[in-house]
Amino acid sequence: MSAAWKQLPTTSVIDNVHDVVRVQYADVRRALYGHGNYTAAPAFNRHQVRYHVWQAADEDRKTCLFRRFMRENGRRPAAEFVTTAGGVTKTPCTAPHSQE
Repeated sequence: MSAAWKQLPTTSVIDNVHDVVRVQYADVRRALYGHGNYTAAPAFNRHQVRYHVWQAADEDRKTCLFRRFMRENGRRPAAEFVTTAGGVTKTPCTAPHSQE
């Protein structure tokens, strides 16, 4: 069995790759609101949007949410503050001890 390979112009190959990447971005975007073939990994769950919220959003808001998701690297930054059950905000660490 032999493959019937043929040489394509570079622009055709680039267009094909561009189309594949465009479809993959659409799949990632659909993962944000829980539709499609993919789901967000647990480290990215905080970016998920309920479907009805996504549907009600305008294109600018959808683009903003998607860009924020794409900037994420999966690692959460250290918290600068925490909120207690009573709603009081405080820093998670105490001031360093002086060495006297």
